[in-house]
Amino acid sequence: MDKKVLFLHMPKCAGTSMKGIFQEHFKEEFKLDNENLFNFQMKERIVQIDKFIKDPEPIEKKFTFGHFFPIKYFGLYGKEKDVFLTTFLRDPISRLASHYSFWKRKKYGHYLQKKMTIENWSFEEFALSKEMRNFYSQYMFQTPLSEFNYIGIHEDMENSWKIISKILNINYKLPKINSSNSGRVEISNSLKEKIKEFHAEDYLIYNLSLERNNILKNSNFIKDWLAN
Repeated sequence: MDKKVLFLHMPKCAGTSMKGIFQEHFKEEFKLDNENLFNFQMKERIVQIDKFIKDPEPIEKKFTFGHFFPIKYFGLYGKEKDVFLTTFLRDPISRLASHYSFWKRKKYGHYLQKKMTIENWSFEEFALSKEMRNFYSQYMFQTPLSEFNYIGIHEDMENSWKIISKILNINYKLPKINSSNSGRVEISNSLKEKIKEFHAEDYLIYNLSLERNNILKNSNFIKDWLAN
């Protein structure tokens, strides 16, 4: 691919499993960018976003990977034509459960994790907190779905990995995805409905991405492409 690639690693969506492969393939053209605006509380985050809107950072490497907000590179005017933007998404409830379990077992230093630990939040409190609301939408601030060239689906990892591998012209086996029980929490049906309503924007983003991915996967062009 001639374009520069921005791979938004959405937390707990299998990006860590892919990172090593991308580092090995792109070598000196790989850049890790974990300048995560989610680490800032909203007041400080807005200051950073305003800076990027007015003065976006240049894309220096062939492949940039990490927990960045795309607006950091797009600024006010959006994506350049020679940039390929991609990410992987996961069912929002599943992603929230994995995120909660990760923060319960591993100290990360995030301001919200500290609050969660001190107040001993339940999963329900975590999932329905204002800070976690519409997590995807927060990352995609001012970056519509139409700006993403491809969005892989965690639950359909085998096919999604085949597609992104073809797009990037890399030949590596599917990375091992952590499927341990450590990311599972008991969630009642009533709580699931509350979460879906509370995170309605994220479910819209996820379901549209799922639909787009299914159309792409089932097209004759992609079927023939993946068979080669």
